[in-house]
Amino acid sequence: MSVKLKVGDRIPRPAGVPDGYVLVPREPTTLLDCPVGLFINQYGGLCLKTEYGNNEGRIDAYIVSSGEFFWGEQPQTIANQRKQIVTPVDALTAAPPPPAQGWQPIETAPKDRTDLIFWVEDKVRFCGGWRNEQYAKNPRPYWTYATSMGVQYVRESQPTLWQLPPTPPAVEGE
Repeated sequence: MSVKLKVGDRIPRPAGVPDGYVLVPREPTTLLDCPVGLFINQYGGLCLKTEYGNNEGRIDAYIVSSGEFFWGEQPQTIANQRKQIVTPVDALTAAPPPPAQGWQPIETAPKDRTDLIFWVEDKVRFCGGWRNEQYAKNPRPYWTYATSMGVQYVRESQPTLWQLPPTPPAVEGE
């Protein structure tokens, strides 16, 4: 069964797409001409084309829900894989929910550059943020926060709660 999508359609969220995201299809194309990124295969499954391949011309593409290599329909040959018709998609975030008020469990905190207030060992800490250590040899991400002694990079005293800082006061002339 083949899935027919039109440009601009909203695609029901397939397995592997996080809550809050919607997928919008582009024009169908061959896997060879499909840009690197997400696409929908002929059965409606979400797949990912990487920038990698091999010297024989195979395209590295994977089925998101299972991690299996994507060959498309039989026969499983490089020539057949390259001419599979797929639908590239853009993953868009839906409008984010309004920020929660008050203290929230640390597991729900944004792991981006958002300034946060933390609760650590029965004290409030300010100017916290996520340190992902993406360039470390053995990354062990953790939260950092400021104290009266400066920024603390302490894994042992990690926050248990967080909240957004209050809205700053309005400044005249801005």
